[in-house]
Amino acid sequence: MSKDTDQETGQAHEFYVYTWHRPDKDEIFYVGKGKGSRAGNTHRRNAHFKNIITKLKDMNLEPTVTRVASGLSESDAFKLEIELIAKHKRVSDGGTLCNLTDGGEGSSGAVITDENKAKKSLRMRKLLEDPELREKWSDAQRKRYEDQNQRKMTSAAIAKRYMDPAEREKTSAALRGKPKSNEHVESVRVALTAAWECEDLRNKQRRMRLVRGPSKANQSGYKGVSFDKTKNKWLAQIEIGGKSKHLGRYDNADEAAKAYDAAVISYYGSDVYLNFPEIVADNDNIRPSNVA
Repeated sequence: MSKDTDQETGQAHEFYVYTWHRPDKDEIFYVGKGKGSRAGNTHRRNAHFKNIITKLKDMNLEPTVTRVASGLSESDAFKLEIELIAKHKRVSDGGTLCNLTDGGEGSSGAVITDENKAKKSLRMRKLLEDPELREKWSDAQRKRYEDQNQRKMTSAAIAKRYMDPAEREKTSAALRGKPKSNEHVESVRVALTAAWECEDLRNKQRRMRLVRGPSKANQSGYKGVSFDKTKNKWLAQIEIGGKSKHLGRYDNADEAAKAYDAAVISYYGSDVYLNFPEIVADNDNIRPSNVA
């Protein structure tokens, strides 16, 4: 294998990408990246991988290990690994692979130094410069989270992790992040300004708000309705032209919700979220009578 090194990262071209094939189903069940004797090694494999190996042995069958490409830098090996996993897909995404991730993770050697981290960061930036690869990666992530079981498992894992105060502080510190440069702040401001100057985007955002239901924090359970503590009544309001328009205060939330429905239909038509869609055909029924 070539020992040439990458001029930018200093990585030796000693890596390869390999696949494991199972004869009982005539399909590839694992894609990996490695060097040396890693390809044929069954140690440090996930439980799904080991179960397949055990099943093949019980049937007196042998898997086939193939080196797809050799003499690669670690960055190029990661890139090819990601492409092959996206091609064959993981079992959780409707494919055949028992890989636990979409590839591109891990590094050679157990010691993670600052230098290792810097090299990995550079490696990932170079990988993500490829638009086609970014799209493949994004598509794989989107498809994975279409699986309701996968979403529930991820949600449970995140919830469990955030029960640890130390983990919460670690996350908060990361979100606080490093101070942003003036150039960064200005670039974000320019980008946001340009976005909001786009009439199509503003209309799309407005339409999304109109079809969206009430937030979970809304105590009334109705869209456009909130409780006015100063008047001890329910306030109905609607957004028009980016400004809130008060529709009146009512003795109960139902009446305020009907006032919102009548107003939103009047201003925006029927293609909107309604609190009482079943009675929208009868306009008289959604007009409240005890407005304050």
